[in-house]
Amino acid sequence: MDDRSICFTGNCQSTVIAWAIKLMNPDVKIFWISVNKNWDEGWDFRYIPESFLLRKDEGKDYLANCDVLIHQDIYPNANTKSWMNNTKEKCERVSISSIHFDVANPCTKGMREREEKKNIDIRLSKVFDNFNLELLDKEQGINKCTKQHRGKHLQHHDSSFYKEIIEIVCNRIKLNFDSRLFIWLTEAGFPFNKKGWNEK
Repeated sequence: MDDRSICFTGNCQSTVIAWAIKLMNPDVKIFWISVNKNWDEGWDFRYIPESFLLRKDEGKDYLANCDVLIHQDIYPNANTKSWMNNTKEKCERVSISSIHFDVANPCTKGMREREEKKNIDIRLSKVFDNFNLELLDKEQGINKCTKQHRGKHLQHHDSSFYKEIIEIVCNRIKLNFDSRLFIWLTEAGFPFNKKGWNEK
């Protein structure tokens, strides 16, 4: 039995990654922590139950005692730094890239530089490379990114991209990746859709 307490924190991307991994590992203690006040306000993918999103003191206490922390280094402020520096000594910390699609700078523009500068552990620019998205022609690159791997919003890529990410994270922290469950998630609108996952 896996008795670890696993914590995810970051933006909306980390939230859907964490929730999919939780569904694949229902007996493992996994939560997503909001280290920025009201960070998730306005999100339209409300299939994730409120009980999975820990905030304020509850989130701070869980993060401080977790065994594994998967985090994105985004918009650091005093509150974020305080929480992130308050993990226990033996906590396994794993950093992961934050993705943002910029029409003016398609695909991996700037990601490698940020990953190198911040010494990111799980570098998602490599996932883009696996899809061969960096084309020489700028306009073609934008079109291919848009059609194949971008969802409703600029920073929201589609399920094929997230399948790769989730499998990488599961392997890194030694959790189960369930490919059959992922197919069902995709049919239910994963990752950024209003369809309800709880109506399985």
